[in-house]
Amino acid sequence: AVKKNIHARLARLPVCPELTRTCLPRNADVGTFLSVTVTVIQTSAIKVLEFEREFMCTSCKQIFTYQANIEHYYNFKALKCQNDSCHSMKLVSLSDKGTVPLKCKDYQEIKVQEQVQHLLLGTIPRSMWVVLENDLVDSCKAGDDVTICGIVMHRWSPLSVDTLCNIDMFMKANHILVTNEKKNAIVISKEMKDEFWSFWNEFQDYPLTGRNHILTSFCPQVYGLYVVKLAVILVLIGGVKRKDDIGTAVRGEIHLLLVGDPGLVKVSIICK
Repeated sequence: AVKKNIHARLARLPVCPELTRTCLPRNADVGTFLSVTVTVIQTSAIKVLEFEREFMCTSCKQIFTYQANIEHYYNFKALKCQNDSCHSMKLVSLSDKGTVPLKCKDYQEIKVQEQVQHLLLGTIPRSMWVVLENDLVDSCKAGDDVTICGIVMHRWSPLSVDTLCNIDMFMKANHILVTNEKKNAIVISKEMKDEFWSFWNEFQDYPLTGRNHILTSFCPQVYGLYVVKLAVILVLIGGVKRKDDIGTAVRGEIHLLLVGDPGLVKVSIICK
């Protein structure tokens, strides 16, 4: 027997501008299959979606099966009889309002945003909705860094008289990879340790000079702001040592408040 609940997932696309992006796609990318690395900022509730329904033509009495149109928010609209000798537009659903739909699947939408560290200085990150279906539902949460493979599509809001046609661009996900774990999976090699000790042996007699050398490599695209950069680095490497209930040594939560007028690259320094 052929299993119906099987989904082919495409992941780890070749790293090239045509397939792999760190910024969200634009209108020219509609209809293409892309891989984008973004951050989840919002997740909707998990819903049950009826994706297929049977209709009967009121003229020829034939029964047809129609798929919900994803480009029209999964609505069953603009249906017509598939009989070549009929072409009637009057179809009635065979599913009563009180009955349970037979062809359903899990459905969820997430809103993703471009990662600030991959944008030019002063660029406002864009956001986009991503549609998740079946086993991809509830695979990530708000705040996760994810790599999404999927197809870029348009969807149209319902048309009405004397109103503008509203078209949104979204992405239908085929595969999602949560990359949060990669941040913590840091392996300190012997070469890194040797480089660390070699650096501080060079500035053994002048440790503040070595510190200043490190500051010059921190957020180099922002000129000056020596004290601000020093404060951020001290917060990152500092912290209060604590012990949890089972005696494991953990680091206390860090807090940093940067106050300044808009446009003073506060976000850029914190993110870098």
